[in-house]
Amino acid sequence: MKKVVRLTESDIENLVRKIIKEGDDFSWDQVLGNQSEDNESDRWSNLERDLSSCIEPLIEKYSTDFGNDSYAVIDAIYQIMDGMFQKR
Repeated sequence: MKKVVRLTESDIENLVRKIIKEGDDFSWDQVLGNQSEDNESDRWSNLERDLSSCIEPLIEKYSTDFGNDSYAVIDAIYQIMDGMFQKR
């Protein structure tokens, strides 16, 4: 059973400050605790790794077409995917 975590506005503000302060060292797993008994975090990590290995080459290939902006490429990918999976 997954644990429901309820956060107050103050909790969220503190978490945002902590994320900004710690940068890349921040981990939601530390905040929320390990909520899975069946390696759910591994599943997410694996998906993140696989997705990154697919998307990073696309960003490098197309970034010059979108003003040398990786976020613009990611936005374009998002728009394409959103159009591919629209509700019918």
